Amino acid sequence: MAVVTRQQDKRDVIRELAQAGVTTYGLLKAESRYLPRVLHKNEHIRAVIYGQHHSNSAMLIATDERVIYLDKKPMATFLDEVTYDVVSGIELDIHTFFATVTLHTAVTNYVIRFANIRCADTFVDYIEEQRLRRELVKEEVKRTIHEVPREEIIKKLASTMVSNNMAGYYWLPPEDEREELEVS
Repeated sequence: MAVVTRQQDKRDVIRELAQAGVTTYGLLKAESRYLPRVLHKNEHIRAVIYGQHHSNSAMLIATDERVIYLDKKPMATFLDEVTYDVVSGIELDIHTFFATVTLHTAVTNYVIRFANIRCADTFVDYIEEQRLRRELVKEEVKRTIHEVPREEIIKKLASTMVSNNMAGYYWLPPEDEREELEVS
């Protein structure tokens, strides 16, 4: 098994960026070159948009784990990451040659202007897919919880208490409550 080098990481990131639709110009950006330092070991890029955020050049990267906002300057790096659970929506405005994408999150809104239209379409589709997937999982968990009968939950709790040697313990009320109980 070959040892993965930092150079191999860079090549993998460039390949994944190109698969996400990033142009040659996008690959030359400082954010693209800095990205291998930000990604986790087994994290993969699924969609990317890059353009202007306020007056800065910035990039939003959707991976299989999270969304990363990256703004790399010569003497500063602005990095923010959000999970798909806090993404509340996404907005796409297509203009003549470019697109504007607004990612709405519980933290803040990320607005990328002058984005590549093809990258913007891919990014929006992937974010929506992740939001829908997480909503389906939440609904499945709720349905599973409601389907389990109450008696079954009590039996499992009781067996857990027995297995944890908690069966012999009992609860005593605090001193002041005991006095009230004895009086009445």
